[in-house]
Parts: sequence; structure tokens; C-alpha cells
Amino acid sequence: MMRDVTHIAPRRLKTRREIVAEATGPQPLSIMLANLDYWYTETKRLEASSDPADKPLARIARHNSQRVAVECAQFVHPKLNSTNISGDEDAPLIVEHKHRLSVDALKGKSVQELGELYLAVVHGDDNRLADLCPKLIRQEDE
Repeated sequence: MMRDVTHIAPRRLKTRREIVAEATGPQPLSIMLANLDYWYTETKRLEASSDPADKPLARIARHNSQRVAVECAQFVHPKLNSTNISGDEDAPLIVEHKHRLSVDALKGKSVQELGELYLAVVHGDDNRLADLCPKLIRQEDE
């Protein structure tokens, strides 16, 4: 004997974007940007004032505008996402090395010099490499 069965779909929770879209009234970012505008305008007004008592207030206003700007920056200018690099069989990734260092070129170098050499290699700074390691062998010179 079959009973009438009512299927109830599970309740879906709202996403953060949906909650923000439905919200009424001022949003946190709009309040932060209004505060930034207020403190920036106040800073300019106090710095332009000829009253000596306004100079310390101008520094406080500048500090407040800087603090609010730092808090807003993460929402206005989001950080860059990491990038995944991959290749496939038809188009493999190719890594080319422009320089080759011999062991003789590294002998007698201090830890600091080796660190600077490493940074020059990583950043591709050929002029710095030539200064740090005159015994550097370029592959294209061979």
C-alpha cells in the first residue's frame, strides 16, 4: 500500500552576496568610504587654515584618513589571486636558463654575496649579475 509522500527540499542558505543585495540602509563599505571622504576633506581644510591650533588637528585628521584608507583598500583594490601554470603534451612549458654558474665562479663568495647573486638571478638583473660574478658564463657566448 503506497502512502502519499511529500518531498521537502532542503532549505538553502543564502549566500553572502544575496544577503548584502537584500540589505537595506547603508552598507559597511559605503560608510567606510564616507568616513574616508570626511577625514580627507577635514585634513585639507585644517592644513589650509592659518590658525596654529589647527596644525595638530590636521595631523590627527591625516592619520584618521590614512587608517580608514587602509581599511577600505582591501575592498576597493582586491589582492591578486595566485596563478596556476600548467602545460600539456601538445604545448609543454619550456624553461630557458640564460646563465650558467661554475663552482669556481662561486668560490670565495660570502653568504651575503650569494644571497645577492640569487636575487639577481631570480629577477633577471644581468647588470647586477655581471657586477657580482665576473666569471659568469653566458650560454649564448659558448
